[in-house]
Amino acid sequence: MEDQLIIKARGLGSNYYNHKIFCILEELSAFYDFLACNEEEDAKEQIVTGKKTLFFNIYSSIQGTFESLKLVVYTGRLNDAFALARKYADAITTSLYLITRVDNDASKIIESSTDIKSIFSASEARKWTLNSKKLYRNTSIPNAALCEVDAYLGDLLQLANQKNDSDCKKNNKNRQVCNDNLHYNSWSDFSNNDLNYLRQNGRSILLLDKLFDALVYFFTEHFSYLYLLKPQLYCACDYASFLGTDKELGTDAKYFAASIVKEMFNKYIKTAYPKVAEYLISKNIMDLD
Repeated sequence: MEDQLIIKARGLGSNYYNHKIFCILEELSAFYDFLACNEEEDAKEQIVTGKKTLFFNIYSSIQGTFESLKLVVYTGRLNDAFALARKYADAITTSLYLITRVDNDASKIIESSTDIKSIFSASEARKWTLNSKKLYRNTSIPNAALCEVDAYLGDLLQLANQKNDSDCKKNNKNRQVCNDNLHYNSWSDFSNNDLNYLRQNGRSILLLDKLFDALVYFFTEHFSYLYLLKPQLYCACDYASFLGTDKELGTDAKYFAASIVKEMFNKYIKTAYPKVAEYLISKNIMDLD
């Protein structure tokens, strides 16, 4: 088998193939590739989970989801695309929850007199990485786990307050359209994989708009949580070498943001969720603006 796959357009029209969805899919793929490359080996993560490349593999896998999304969107399989968008939302929750569990276990190891074997035996993160137990402790519902992330980091509760009722409705709407397609909640949802159906009455463009909105919301959520939990992940690659000089950073921010971080923040978060953007800037963790 050749190592090159050629996929032909499916006759969905120029408006379809020039839609902004293809741009954001490329940019999100590049963003998560950046996160994977910027994820340094962390001693506490290795100790708790026994994995050297824990979050590198996670962010690289999310990047792979966007490669899959580009493929199914290009071929007009939009029911599959929404299912993958829902998968992206679940990946966000899982990765964020994992950060809190690793931090919690690492704190126990450092601060507690408890035997380390006892900590390991009770560790959700370790059991999950060793494929012996599901990650979510008391529930199989990812949203409940995200509530635990909120409780873990108080700033996120303040972040949630930056979203008005309209934003909450957007959240429910974005998740629901993904769920509807994933679970075939209607005949039309099922038919979103059928090219003949998509060609009717501009339906394909309407669905691409909905997919775009969902991805922007999920990305805003992930970007914001990571910004507060692990801002060092957003650092420019030359930041460490910059600190070794006697130059002034030119800002009071703690970290120097990579260009791709600033670009994604300004292009998507600032425009779609300005109150969230203002809040993140106010934290003065990085030179986002």
